[in-house]
Amino acid sequence: THTDIEWAHYKQWDIVQLTQNYLRLILDYVKQSLLLCDDDDDDGGDKQFGVLVHCISGWDRTPLFVCLLRLSLWADGVIHGSLDSAEILYLTLCYDWLLFTHQ
Repeated sequence: THTDIEWAHYKQWDIVQLTQNYLRLILDYVKQSLLLCDDDDDDGGDKQFGVLVHCISGWDRTPLFVCLLRLSLWADGVIHGSLDSAEILYLTLCYDWLLFTHQ
């Protein structure tokens, strides 16, 4: 869980620590959302959830986190199951990077 991250010291983190801890936090939220969807699946329907990724350290880092998150969830078979590796790469580059004007 993200409780083992010392958030009180975030101002002293270098860019590597910031990236690692932020990605760890996002993945923890996704994991908790997936667990809630599984626990709340009493009607047999597919539950959906979303995660809002806010820019934390410059606008160019947001597509990086979204890209890593999308690829991780795809590799685990959670999202975009019908896409092959070339298609998920194309989606990630075009949607997560180019659509949001990351040049």
